[in-house]
Amino acid sequence: MPAFLQSFIEAEQERSRRIEQLRKEIREFAKEEAGSSITEQILLFLADEMVEHLSEIDYELRMKFELYITPLIKRNYIYRYTGTFDRIRQAYIRERMKTPAGQRECEWKYKNEILFVPYHSDPVIVKSVETVRCRSNMVWNFKAAASEKLKRQIFTVLEYILKNYEISRLREYKLTGLQLFYEFCIREQITDIQLLELEQETAFQDYLKQKVEKEQRRKRLKSIVETARKVIFIETDETRWDATIWYLERFRIAKERINQSDSIEKISFQEVLQPKNRLLLQEYMKYEIGIGELALSTVYERFRTIRNFLQEISELEVTKCDASLIDVYLKNLQNGAMGAKTFNTNVSGIQFFMKFLEVKGYIKKELTIVFYSCRIQLTSTDVENKILGESTMKTKFMTLMTVATLGIFSAATVMAAGNNDFYTQPPAGSEWEKADTEGTYASYTNGNDYVNIYKYSLEDVKTGIAKCNDTYDACYQTIYSEGNSLYMAVGYAKDADDISDVRKFVEYISYPGNPSLTRQENENQTDDSSDDSDKATTDTASQKSGGDSDSSDTEENASTKSSDSNDDSDILTTSPMTLVDSDGNTIEINYILHKDYSCEYRGDDGMNYTDNGDETYTDENGNTYSALNDDTHHLGHTLEQHDLQDANGNTVTVTETTNGDYYFQDENGTGFTDNGDGTWSDENGSSYTEID
Repeated sequence: MPAFLQSFIEAEQERSRRIEQLRKEIREFAKEEAGSSITEQILLFLADEMVEHLSEIDYELRMKFELYITPLIKRNYIYRYTGTFDRIRQAYIRERMKTPAGQRECEWKYKNEILFVPYHSDPVIVKSVETVRCRSNMVWNFKAAASEKLKRQIFTVLEYILKNYEISRLREYKLTGLQLFYEFCIREQITDIQLLELEQETAFQDYLKQKVEKEQRRKRLKSIVETARKVIFIETDETRWDATIWYLERFRIAKERINQSDSIEKISFQEVLQPKNRLLLQEYMKYEIGIGELALSTVYERFRTIRNFLQEISELEVTKCDASLIDVYLKNLQNGAMGAKTFNTNVSGIQFFMKFLEVKGYIKKELTIVFYSCRIQLTSTDVENKILGESTMKTKFMTLMTVATLGIFSAATVMAAGNNDFYTQPPAGSEWEKADTEGTYASYTNGNDYVNIYKYSLEDVKTGIAKCNDTYDACYQTIYSEGNSLYMAVGYAKDADDISDVRKFVEYISYPGNPSLTRQENENQTDDSSDDSDKATTDTASQKSGGDSDSSDTEENASTKSSDSNDDSDILTTSPMTLVDSDGNTIEINYILHKDYSCEYRGDDGMNYTDNGDETYTDENGNTYSALNDDTHHLGHTLEQHDLQDANGNTVTVTETTNGDYYFQDENGTGFTDNGDGTWSDENGSSYTEID
């Protein structure tokens, strides 16, 4: 027998053996498909491809089979053949997954090969993709020339989508979006989705424009970037502190730190382009989130102020930043339209960040910045402790100061201010006004100079000696002890020539049971002059009336003098209030605050109202009203509202809040922050422009 014939016979025998072996496995693992003409055709193909076992079937072999069968049958029948091919493989996987050895062989996991979703080891997922129209998003090429990290990340997201998106239409958007994003990453040589930059996200949107015609579909597909980034960050074994966006779901944050109605989902570092600055901000936030105990909303607000500052200094490393640069930055904020709360948050946020850098050794010492004048919302703690709506006043406010400057006496032992512990009002007509110096019991400023008051328990006194420094040329200090308390007042004069004014105000301060001699003298003089003035007024009135006087004039003079006067020179602010009666009827009155911080409530008709101290008010006729509290009012004062527009033209109305977590929220409870330059940002990092 010729050699070639012998070789042919042996080859045919070997082919027949493979066919029989495969037929046997089909009867064992996929008996439903055994015996059909299509199955027999598949067996011939597999035998010709030198396939010995059903375990060798994969997507690449399936592609070869489709090419093999296409010229042999009508096009409409191709799906019947490929469908049978798939069912054989699926049945084999299903049966093998019943044994430990089979699980190791068939488990769906990342491999450097082309993965086909219908060959998944989870039968639920396989069943869910039976009717998928877009078969292309079922094929995932992990043999592609891309970084191993990127491919594993894409696989992680793919698995998440398959397990968590059961609605076929939504899953289709996610899978197709992920596939396009994967293609984009390969093209742009992106190696790590966790380090994705803003410009790369923009480039992906441009890529979608090339691939997808309809804008609505592009909008849905581009959401995959957010999905992928979040899934990877949360699912990764180790926390990626260098990721450009952190998703807070990963961290085990104590419930008491989270406002459930105003949750914060993520923190983005993408906007900080300077690498060193981003790294330092990430390190700081790692501390605030992982070690700190502040409410998450407070942490996020602090983060935003620091991020905005780092954006402003652009390419300059923050460790090389000097006080003058920060000075300019804060003055620019101060001169803008930024509200007081937001401005104060900016100041304290930068302060804490610089202190952190100092402690960590990135800078030698914390930068010292002086004072700023800012427009703040008035809060009258001495009078009613109620917010005065939209009314504002100009006041001197301390911003960023170092412990070595004004905070040398600030410590955990400093007690909080209580009601009526000391006389809080500065001298009438003086330039001294309340400040808000962190770590003090109370504080005042005239714009350049400061007076800080500290209160300690005698059992835990930690005091120091006030000393001049590079910022303040002179200091003046007093100490007063009464009962179990010790009070210390420290005055700082920026110029030594002004220390006399500082000293005068320090000595003007009264403590419980011990009014200052200066205050007593001033108030006695005021009382005497008032008596003389009243007497002169009475005498003048008597003369004008021919000597006749109404006895009620004297009786009512004290209560009506200020309200009846047409002289508004002593009025600090006037703001409207809305009251409501028991029937739901509303009225408008005016809240009037005088320069001596006394207040009154008066209608446009001259009717006076008495504050009952429980959010109710009674007029002169005995009618009682409640301060209106609803979606747009708080304690009778109208809550501030702004109309905003996002980049896509969508509009949203935000309303001032009273819970302190976010100063503004939309109707869904999403928090918004005024950036002070006509732009706003929500808690999720989206940007908006205020509509005039």
